[in-house]
Amino acid sequence: MSVTVRIAGCIGLLVLIGLVLHEGAATILQLLASAGWILLLIVPFHAIPLYLDTLGWRCLLEEKDRPSSGVLFVIAAIRESVNRLLPVANIGGELVGVRLLALRGIETTRAAASIIVELFLTLVSLCLFVAFGVLCLIHVTNQPRLVHDVTLWLAITVPLLVLLVVLLRNPSTFALLGQATQRLIGRFARRFDIIAWSMSLNEAMRSLFQTPLRLCAAVLYQIAGLLIGALETWLVLRWVDQPVSMAASIALEATTQAVRHFIFFVPAGLGAQEAALMGVAALLGIPQEAALALSLAKRMREVLFGLPALLGWQWIEARALTPKRSGRLQSGSAEHRQLLAQFFVESHLIYVPEQTAWPALDEVARARLVGLPFWQEAVSTENVTSCTVAAAAALEPDADIRAAIALQGIEERRHAQLLACLTAHYGIPVSSPVPHCSQDIEHDFLFCGFGECFDSFFAFGLFELARNSKMFDPRLVELFEPVVQEEARHILFFVNWVQYRRTQLPWWRRPAFRLRCGWIILKQIASRIGTARNLGKDTGNESENFTLSAHQDLSLDVSVRRLIELCLAENDRRLGRYDARLARPRLVPTVARLLHRLLPASD
Repeated sequence: MSVTVRIAGCIGLLVLIGLVLHEGAATILQLLASAGWILLLIVPFHAIPLYLDTLGWRCLLEEKDRPSSGVLFVIAAIRESVNRLLPVANIGGELVGVRLLALRGIETTRAAASIIVELFLTLVSLCLFVAFGVLCLIHVTNQPRLVHDVTLWLAITVPLLVLLVVLLRNPSTFALLGQATQRLIGRFARRFDIIAWSMSLNEAMRSLFQTPLRLCAAVLYQIAGLLIGALETWLVLRWVDQPVSMAASIALEATTQAVRHFIFFVPAGLGAQEAALMGVAALLGIPQEAALALSLAKRMREVLFGLPALLGWQWIEARALTPKRSGRLQSGSAEHRQLLAQFFVESHLIYVPEQTAWPALDEVARARLVGLPFWQEAVSTENVTSCTVAAAAALEPDADIRAAIALQGIEERRHAQLLACLTAHYGIPVSSPVPHCSQDIEHDFLFCGFGECFDSFFAFGLFELARNSKMFDPRLVELFEPVVQEEARHILFFVNWVQYRRTQLPWWRRPAFRLRCGWIILKQIASRIGTARNLGKDTGNESENFTLSAHQDLSLDVSVRRLIELCLAENDRRLGRYDARLARPRLVPTVARLLHRLLPASD
């Protein structure tokens, strides 16, 4: 960030504070408070003009380069948020946009060309919109003297736009820029041929300027977005009890956009936007405090809309910088489908629970085993899971994947049988579970699968603790080793099936499937949080979410930090046995690593 931008930002902030104090902060806040929660509707409403801008930008990308409109909308939101919320003089967002397109596999010259031409078209659209806004201002205020100002403004801007087109289409312009940049970065230029890249950029832009229909379509989309943006101004003023006509709203919006674009060196147009709105508001007979309330409402929308976009940008960058597993398969591809079914079938183990040779235990060891409080819950859970998974095979139209789900159902039923054999052999009192029948098979399968992703992560560490503690007969512990490893296979299969299932759905059903998965995950998280809060309390259900409290039930003297370390290590070890191209569960391990960093080492 240059010194000029810093100084301009500080001055703008002081101007904004001064205007608010001069007009009365209490009065302005009262106006905003009078609108109430409905004012927050401008946050999602902003997606409409931004989406129209996105469609205009998409017209400028080659057909082979065009991402989906949804992906491009996210990139456009990040671009806007970087320019509006970060001190980058309204150009940083464009650089971020080029990088994000490059991460999508689009050549940087074509990505940069589309953004530069889009910026030029934005100026064209803005000039037309501002001219229309001034005409609306003349119509509302009945001040013909403004026609002279509009004519003078057009006489200055139109030749500048024409000159800008000539420069953008002239190869010598980019050659000179490339040479100057190469001299500026000196020895680092040897790693990257700036001159060749700039000439390639010029060629890409020249080809865009030779497609008038695409250029006109982009301009029309942008103007439509600007007009919809004026509706935001109309709504805000109506909600703060200062209703104006649509023509007056267009005049105010044109003022806002002109100031933000032409005084680009002031971060977020601080102070300048407020001063310009107050000037136009005075011509329209709008109170000055209402103009400031309008500006602050727009800034509130920028923050609430922009912060999630900036967080999304950081998430994208983090994923881009994270080393990718070699040969990672594309979700839903034929290779992914084949590997998913093949890995699960080939790693299946054969054993018969009824033929298990249970070790003889002395009275102390048997009493310790019988005294564990979770046997009834474990038997009931395995019964529900086995029934649900067996029924879920009908969800899958692909024969190979369906066979793998059916095989998982067999393994889950085998787990239930193994528990039944154990409790019967050692005389552990449990009641026979009632057969489970799913009313919504997909919901129940997703609920069981995400629940296993949570529980198995902790079960891996707890099983290793039980093995190392010698509290139980080693022979008994080893009998359950295949069960624990099968749970690792189940969660690995499940997370890949979720990805595969989503890609096989029609595009219009995918958002609902994502929302359903998210809602189920939130329910699982809420259940674990409730259990964690009740640890040590008499809730009447000591077996609930056993994996979160088992280290207490097993009387294992281990810190939470050490337990997390062991769970992470065991999770990596057990899942590491399988093909690295398969997706791994990420949510629980990521949260666990964060907690591990936050917990003190002495915990």
